[in-house]
Amino acid sequence: MSLLSDRRRHNLDLSPIVAFVFLGFIGAALIFSAVGGAEAGSFGKLHMAQLRWLGVGIVISIVTMIMNPRSLEGVAYLLFGATILFLCAVLLLPGETAGTKRWLDVGPLAFQPSELAKIATILALARLLADHRVDPNRLSILSWTAAVGLVPMFLILKQPDLGTSLAFPPIVLAMLYWRGLSPVRLFLIVAPALSAMIAFMYPPLLGKAAGWIHLVPWGMLMVVVTTTVILSGMGWIRGGLAIASNIVAGLVTPSLWAQLHDYQRQRIVSFLQPETDPRGAGYQIIQSKVAIGSGGLFGKGFREGTQSTLDFIPERHTDFIVSVLGEEWGLVGTAVVLGLFFFVIHKAIRFAQESRHRFSSLSAFGIATVLTYHVVVNVGMATGLMPVTGLTLPLVSYGGSSLLLTMGMVGLLVGFGMRRHER
Repeated sequence: MSLLSDRRRHNLDLSPIVAFVFLGFIGAALIFSAVGGAEAGSFGKLHMAQLRWLGVGIVISIVTMIMNPRSLEGVAYLLFGATILFLCAVLLLPGETAGTKRWLDVGPLAFQPSELAKIATILALARLLADHRVDPNRLSILSWTAAVGLVPMFLILKQPDLGTSLAFPPIVLAMLYWRGLSPVRLFLIVAPALSAMIAFMYPPLLGKAAGWIHLVPWGMLMVVVTTTVILSGMGWIRGGLAIASNIVAGLVTPSLWAQLHDYQRQRIVSFLQPETDPRGAGYQIIQSKVAIGSGGLFGKGFREGTQSTLDFIPERHTDFIVSVLGEEWGLVGTAVVLGLFFFVIHKAIRFAQESRHRFSSLSAFGIATVLTYHVVVNVGMATGLMPVTGLTLPLVSYGGSSLLLTMGMVGLLVGFGMRRHER
């Protein structure tokens, strides 16, 4: 026991927690700069509330760090089931905020079960895939893992919360790949979604002039898919299904454009071409890019950003906190923040590679996937590279549920790393 404790102390690496605490302080400073003395209910000012949540988050990270991965593996399905019940309760119980139902009230507190759903899904998938008898290339295993990811995804989509719901497909695919899913099969699973996106983007870009032009890039993708099917030798039935799914996605998706409501089409057009509605749907993206671009290399200085302090950017303390960061701290400050995130992501992947306990390895890689998804999508939103989906930047954007669950996840990472040489 003493030898085991010494090994754990030797493997203990607290740098991910330190990096995330540093990010939490940066986030509190940016929130103060963005909204100043705005109130946050009984917690007082927003930045002070964020600091209080950070203090609680540090305690949670320490608690999750000392959890035994085998105990987590044993309760993974139970935690997943409880989370599904929470998500159902959010939809069934009365109460809305800004037309959405995302919060569950527990006494004086409120939390978002959708945040808990991400880690619960990761743990449930890790337990499912950790079985040595599991072959991730079998259709039955693919179906089970898809079901585990799709159930919380659709419940969250009903709230509606598009940004969070879209985190689940990457989690499922990444963990399947880490467990041994063939890259060829992974590509063929993703290809129909690529076909749909390629075929869907041309009507809003070109309008009536789109005609058959959208078939050119889609046709090129079909050539790649067909060649992959032939070279993989996967058989006529499975290969035919793969090709047919891409044909359906490519030919049917463009017709869906005409079925959308006007406001839905406007949102898509404003993402692809925000200049077409600079005072309406495209306003937020344009102002965000103006703020980031005006920051230059070193930024304008703390509380000196005109776009943020003069209220030109909506939701600047949550979804668009990167706009404040870019304007006031410039490219250098933004690089520091992103560097801290990718430092922790790198640590997570390293722990996943070195872990001898398969459940821990899969869980660590799933956590790395969630963090990467949040960073890429949120920064993409602020820079106009991705549509606005309402996804926040963990620890930096304002939000108690997200902060606490993120600190809990980094605590799990440190615990996995501490025990990475144990089976």
